[in-house]
Amino acid sequence: MAPSLRERVSAWGTRMEVRGLLGRLRASTPTERMTAIREVAKHIATDERVVPALLRVLADEADEAVRCAGARALETLGQGPVVTESKHRAMDGLVDAFRVDSAYSVRASSARTLHALGWTPQDLTERAAAAAMRNDREALRAMIREGHRESVLSAVARELTDGDDFCMVDFIREVGAGSPSMVGALERFVHQREQRLASVADNAHRGGGDPDFVRRLLRPCADTVSDGREALAALRASVAAPSEGAHGTLRRVAGHSLFYKCPGCGVTLRKRDVEGVATALGWTSCSECAASFSYADVYYHGKYDIAEVEGACFVCGASLRGPEAELSGKPCPSCGVLLPTTTAAQ
Repeated sequence: MAPSLRERVSAWGTRMEVRGLLGRLRASTPTERMTAIREVAKHIATDERVVPALLRVLADEADEAVRCAGARALETLGQGPVVTESKHRAMDGLVDAFRVDSAYSVRASSARTLHALGWTPQDLTERAAAAAMRNDREALRAMIREGHRESVLSAVARELTDGDDFCMVDFIREVGAGSPSMVGALERFVHQREQRLASVADNAHRGGGDPDFVRRLLRPCADTVSDGREALAALRASVAAPSEGAHGTLRRVAGHSLFYKCPGCGVTLRKRDVEGVATALGWTSCSECAASFSYADVYYHGKYDIAEVEGACFVCGASLRGPEAELSGKPCPSCGVLLPTTTAAQ
């Protein structure tokens, strides 16, 4: 039965309304564009233009919050009957955003929408990452029961770093026992939060604010730091101390060091390749203060040598060699976990 004139006019009016909303997706302010997204999403099941428009927002919009709104709006596809092709097209765009968008918040919003649409991750890494972004602890626990603990811990570590998600601290306390990588991730998180707390406190006090208000302002961040420290202490206690043959260690290098200290300014210098120098005569100079000293003292006598260590990071396995003062008990240059102290001179 052909639609009546009233029905045709109503359909035409709706299409004109959607057309206007689609135009507002290019409005001059982010607030206007987000409002347009919420309104146009109401027509996602009845107008084939809506999904492509929202995917353009997800791919091309400069404002992070607007892209998040576009990703969340596509969740409407899971709430009623829609064209299968539109749903698949939306999922393809959301997967691209989940994998490559520069903003963590957009990747997380895409992960939540994909879950609502019934998306199946391609591999264990994506499965764990998506569950961590959704803060879906039951899904993460299920993966651990299936024997994928390392994938879960890796995803949780990235979530803590990229998402700055303090909600994961309790979960790390639950599942991270005995994992050096979790120690490293939590150390970086606590350090970042401590720096943020110190910065906010300094700005608040310099602004001359009311002390009670400042304390209330700082309390959430201070509580997070306190919780992080407690969880970190428990994790450290659960991880065996690094030992030779188990997690690696830093050993002092025997013989002459590749590094020396300028006797003029004290800066640490690396010896250049002097292969082919016929004798111990000649001079070298400091790149910082230009002080000069003889090749013999630097390269042959080791007069200015400083202690050098070598080994491997007990978390990421990176090969390490350098001045003892820069490595022993310091953060690993590759993963940031605190390295062990030098065990003994060789």
